[in-house]
Amino acid sequence: MLLKKIEQERLLIANTGSVRTFKDISGNKSIIAQKEEGRYLINGEAPFMSLSGVADYFVFTAALSNGDKAIFFAPLDDDGIEFYNSAFGETMQGSFTKSVKFKNLVVNNDNIIKLTDSEDANCEILVYQRSWFQALIPSSYLGASLRVITLLKEFSKRKIKNGKKLSESDSFLNDIGELMIKYKGALQLCENARNCISGFKKGDKLSLEKMFEASVLSKHFSTHFSEEIITKARHLMGSKFLSPNSLTNKIYKEIVYGILQPMTDIDIKEYFGQSIINDNSI
Repeated sequence: MLLKKIEQERLLIANTGSVRTFKDISGNKSIIAQKEEGRYLINGEAPFMSLSGVADYFVFTAALSNGDKAIFFAPLDDDGIEFYNSAFGETMQGSFTKSVKFKNLVVNNDNIIKLTDSEDANCEILVYQRSWFQALIPSSYLGASLRVITLLKEFSKRKIKNGKKLSESDSFLNDIGELMIKYKGALQLCENARNCISGFKKGDKLSLEKMFEASVLSKHFSTHFSEEIITKARHLMGSKFLSPNSLTNKIYKEIVYGILQPMTDIDIKEYFGQSIINDNSI
């Protein structure tokens, strides 16, 4: 029903940051849903919501009073939703990312999906959703990396060093070749994730696991390689790379956020570490 509504009405959907990352010593709590007659009252905070203020609807996970969790779907132009701060200062503005606070937001029973597993990390619908999210993350970061590589290529044809163009130097060819290896390696991981997602069949747990792992691997290596590509390009281009208002400088400030998006490195390493411990076939 939700997917059909999104498709037919061409809705733009926002998604809150994971509630699992928003518990710290400052007293911040996860999002809580309290059931009333035919509806739920939502209160709490989420640290990040991309597309905040510009999306039509948003999706979020909240904790129920019995300890279970549910997925909620609601219009974004509600008085019970308050946006504040730019979560990343002057960066990431293109994604309209802000923090969000819920104050007695009303969501009808028709707009929720109850999760059958109290451990939401194992809930199949969330694994499916996270697989899509992880698989989509690399696109902007790899796109930015390729753009910087093309700018580096243009720079090398103009830069004169020791009487010849930088592009004619064997050491430069090795350097830019290494950047392309990382870019194309990450791109192949993304294509593999795409194939796993397109081949997914509902109810096939093995297919779901492969889809999830492929998306996580593509996200992990793509974001790390992207940061390495940008850093190396900065070394090769020197001070010109950091010229104020330049595209290279803007990308340099934002490229680090790819690695920080969930799942983080800690989450990913823990997942694969636990999978090897629990695999009795090895």
